[in-house]
Amino acid sequence: MSMNVESQNLQLSKRNSGFTLIELMIAMVISLFLLAGVVQIYSSNRESYRTSDVMSRLQESSRYVGETLSRELRMANHAGCKFFPSKDEDGVPGADGIENIVNIVSTDVSHVLWDIGDTNFKVYPGASISVSDLGSILSAASYDVNSDVLFVRKMSENTNVLKEDYDHADSVKNSYLELLSDEASFYKNGRLYLINDCDSKVSLFQTQNISSNNKKMYISTGNADAPNNFSPGNDGVALKDNFPKGSEIGELESSIIFLRTVDIDGDQQVDTREIAKMVLTYDSYGAPKKSDVQVLVRGVESLRFVFGMDTDQDGSADTFKTTANMADGDWLKVAVARATYTVSTESELNSGIDYSNSEGASEGNLWGALSGVSNADDFDGKVVRRFTKLIDLRNPPRF
Repeated sequence: MSMNVESQNLQLSKRNSGFTLIELMIAMVISLFLLAGVVQIYSSNRESYRTSDVMSRLQESSRYVGETLSRELRMANHAGCKFFPSKDEDGVPGADGIENIVNIVSTDVSHVLWDIGDTNFKVYPGASISVSDLGSILSAASYDVNSDVLFVRKMSENTNVLKEDYDHADSVKNSYLELLSDEASFYKNGRLYLINDCDSKVSLFQTQNISSNNKKMYISTGNADAPNNFSPGNDGVALKDNFPKGSEIGELESSIIFLRTVDIDGDQQVDTREIAKMVLTYDSYGAPKKSDVQVLVRGVESLRFVFGMDTDQDGSADTFKTTANMADGDWLKVAVARATYTVSTESELNSGIDYSNSEGASEGNLWGALSGVSNADDFDGKVVRRFTKLIDLRNPPRF
């Protein structure tokens, strides 16, 4: 009887004795290995997600830059229902196809807005901006002198329509244009406007007065020195051509796309670059009216253009030049442009993956060799990728 009791007590003691120290240590080591594995998997997935998210943002930024440049370049020479006519379409040998009655003062930087002619779109090497017409306009914009600056003249998208025929020979009615709509936002005193007959004629003029009640737009008279006249004024009262009912009218504006440097820490040590846009209009007196600088994409490190010109007018580009090598007469011949730009990630990536794009100078083609943009895959710990965008101009060569 006592033996059975002792045996039961021994078994009960074994059940209540718990784990030994060795068993606990082995369990802890196994748990640590499992926890380390879980942490490693979590960290790896987190880094992969972060890398994928950052690279997706980089790709999205690059697409937006390409779309923005394409939209601006394809608007070059846009004047409403018909683009700026070529030099010969107005029937006057050696004269511009667009009629410009606005006085041009060559010593006034403002004339960059209304000197309509051969260079209604142009790309400036950033280093040359200070000595160009845009020097004072971009002087405070912190533009990157090592990148190109795109300048495009065009008619505003906010347009109106001529309600009645305009006869420049009618001494009673040739001082104003009668418009179809009385939209208040369209009527602005002293501004510069384009009128397009949707066939072969485009004229540029300045308004003197607006009468929205009877939908009349009065043309500025005389010249810049005339009393009670907006500067710069027009060379004569009337437009020099007739314009039929239905002709399109819109304000002249110029877009500037440029790369600027932004100090993000305030210590001049850490900075970034961004694609920005500024719109110029004319506001009756003095220098052009500048819009606020609109930031389009941050993290763009460089911007370069190469232009393909159709010199024999056979429909395809046969001569290629960088921005610095373009002459004023070359801009009328441009059929296609290639924009090359580098975009960096917003934060550092240390995944060890090379996301660089070797396309460009190494591919041995003329476009790449002329791009002049290096293809670094790291910029202060950030991934930098170069992108290119081939853009056909909407308006064909017209020389």
